[in-house]
Amino acid sequence: MSKAERNYCVTRKELLAIVASVKHFHHYLYGAKFLIRTDHGALRWLTNFKNPEGQLARWLETLSIYHYEIQHRPGRLHGNADAMSRRPCTDCRFCTNSEAKEEVAKTETGNIFAITNAPATLSDSDATGSQSEVVNQNEVSPWYHKHTQAELREMQLNDNDIGPILLWKDVQESRPDWAQVSPGSPALKNYWGQWDRLKRKEGVLYRELESDSGNSVMLQLIVPKKLQQEILTQAHNHRLSGHLMAKKTLGRIRDKFYWSGYRRSVENWCRGCDQCASRKGPSKKFNAELKQYGSGHTMQRCAMDIMGPLPKSTRGNRYVLVIADYFTKWTEAYPMADMEAETVARLLVEQFICRYGVPDELHTDQGRQFESELFQHMCRLLDINKTRTTPFHPQSDGMVERFNRTLAEMLSAVVAKDQLDWDSWIPYVLMAYRSAEHESTGFSPAELMLGRKLGLPLSTTVPPPPDDVGTTSTAIPKFVTELEGTLYEVHELARKRLKLSSEKQKKFHDKAVHTHTIKQEI
Repeated sequence: MSKAERNYCVTRKELLAIVASVKHFHHYLYGAKFLIRTDHGALRWLTNFKNPEGQLARWLETLSIYHYEIQHRPGRLHGNADAMSRRPCTDCRFCTNSEAKEEVAKTETGNIFAITNAPATLSDSDATGSQSEVVNQNEVSPWYHKHTQAELREMQLNDNDIGPILLWKDVQESRPDWAQVSPGSPALKNYWGQWDRLKRKEGVLYRELESDSGNSVMLQLIVPKKLQQEILTQAHNHRLSGHLMAKKTLGRIRDKFYWSGYRRSVENWCRGCDQCASRKGPSKKFNAELKQYGSGHTMQRCAMDIMGPLPKSTRGNRYVLVIADYFTKWTEAYPMADMEAETVARLLVEQFICRYGVPDELHTDQGRQFESELFQHMCRLLDINKTRTTPFHPQSDGMVERFNRTLAEMLSAVVAKDQLDWDSWIPYVLMAYRSAEHESTGFSPAELMLGRKLGLPLSTTVPPPPDDVGTTSTAIPKFVTELEGTLYEVHELARKRLKLSSEKQKKFHDKAVHTHTIKQEI
């Protein structure tokens, strides 16, 4: 409402609300009879005003073309509309002050309650429900339980499928006879079939898995049913996991855990996630031929884009500057209050280039920030080959455009209802993205950029295998040599997989292409 409208009497304000609502829904209401319910009884006599003048006459003339009936409803029964009229306004100083007073009152009341009342208990009926009810998807509690080796052994022994295998491993090295296993479940037979790969460490059962490079062997904990939901929650629902798709969640679990049918469990868990289902829509399909640009090493080619405008956050940010490396898929996202060329150039240099070095090539769309003289001059000074997309076709910057959609989906799963805290969640969702295996490379962006995997809360749920405990420190020169060797190996594998992935993407993409042949007349 304008300053003048806020000075209206109550009756005039109620009438203004009716006029504004009818105008807004004109296309639905014109030509049809409809009912107007109000808790202001004086409006029942709206059509009986004698000799209306000025503004009142104009409003009544506006309403005269509609066929309506006004019905009075007491305020205690008018809660649906009253609730909407009391919706908090983030830009209103009065609402902000009222909310602050309410928070103080809640805090004081909470302290009194804690002193004078015993803690509430959870009934059995409250402890059941779907994934969205059992798991608070946005809460990160520092009080999660880290299981000991003794607890893991006890859970494995109590598991109907793992327990018999562990007991056999305790007393014999050779595989049991089929007759002993045949009455068991399919999961028990699956573990029995992998007998030689199962190893017992300090009484706990693990499974050996050869790394993709073939140079090392990882130990996967055999997860009992009692622990599977906790593992799935940490791998998918945790704020540092980012509600990523089943394939990335599967890669995160496969590094440390295994159970019979775990692939199906991960797929069903991700498919049943309410937050993912309500926010992630179908992918857009293209019809043009796919043209690809390869990258063979880190920082050879980077892409940059601006995401927004988003709801103005409490920190005053409305945009996100996204920068991604084509080879490693390492991505940075910087919240911004505006998208001026000076702001973009400063973030690129101070936050990205000063940390990771100067890229050989920088690819952007034709936004005015990237085409400005300031930005072009910066690229010339740093010897950056600046390329750009074709006009009105940002799909040629597809990698970063796709990440924008992923970032929006991940943020939508964790932000508050008013969406004003989105910029505070960006570091968490970036960690989730960087620690997940990328489909194109087969490695996480962190492995290709840093030469190691990122530690996650999922890794601390259970202790590491006993062989990994108490490793000795490595001298710095030897560590550098080993790191160089590791990066060389993973980069070689990533290049091969990127090539195969590109060929696969083009093959399936171009199936739907319908080209037109233009005949040249001579």
